[in-house]
Amino acid sequence: MTNRRARAAASAALITLLVAGAAAQGTFNLDPDLVFVYATVTGQKNAHYAGLKQDHFQILENNKEQKVGYFSEQGPWVLGVVVGVSTLLPGRADNTSQHIRAAVGALREGVEWDNGSFVDELPFGSDGIFDAISRGLYRVKLTPNPRKALIVITDGFDTTEGDPGQPLKEFAKKVDVPVYLLFVKGQGFGSQLGLEDVVRGNQPYLSGGRVYEEIASLSGGWMTIADAEYELAAVAKRLAQELTNYYVLGFNSANDARDGKWRNLKIKVNPPPGAPKLKVNHKSKYFVPKAG
Repeated sequence: MTNRRARAAASAALITLLVAGAAAQGTFNLDPDLVFVYATVTGQKNAHYAGLKQDHFQILENNKEQKVGYFSEQGPWVLGVVVGVSTLLPGRADNTSQHIRAAVGALREGVEWDNGSFVDELPFGSDGIFDAISRGLYRVKLTPNPRKALIVITDGFDTTEGDPGQPLKEFAKKVDVPVYLLFVKGQGFGSQLGLEDVVRGNQPYLSGGRVYEEIASLSGGWMTIADAEYELAAVAKRLAQELTNYYVLGFNSANDARDGKWRNLKIKVNPPPGAPKLKVNHKSKYFVPKAG
């Protein structure tokens, strides 16, 4: 091979690598008015059903069909992970720290993280988990990748004065980023809690415990209780698997009113020939902020 041909081959190989690298990192130039919906599709024995294409899906907003303008079966995620656990001590290899970091490790192993992902571990003595969630939502929201989520690992300790939960709920319903709350029980606070205890919010160290469930529900995520030692890493692994199985669909609503109202969502699947009976899971509504 001549030098010229060798250089040309090397250049072609380099271009291929650069293109592949850009695709892996995610290059997004999307309509800012697109509404994104994450959907899981399951078949027999509740197993994830892969291989569906855009034309297999229908999106309805308030019972009116919308045109699907974006579709993705797989891809990297922008993940924001906020860790706010009152028993974590700086520089100390205690059991709680090890188990929480194992959970974060399970998320790293199970999901491809895109540029813009981060882990924000609140320093010892911090009391502002609601503020940390708000900051995390804002950081994730600014990233262009439509596959994005905020994961919060916390025991709910927050002594912020006033009612920080209410403005956070208002913010969460507008940013269209799912929030997954992994509420830690184990050492110290929260050791005897069940999910119903957290939702009731009647512990003195929980500033409006019901807010946690509402944030998760409003955003399209979910909340669960996990023992730090025996359950947390397994829950994180399950969440990672769920994220990797999401189809992401986007549409421009035919209703362009900025009316500050909720709109109902429904996704239908028209299965390909030979497919089993399929079930779709997705959030049931989204919020349209008022103009201005």
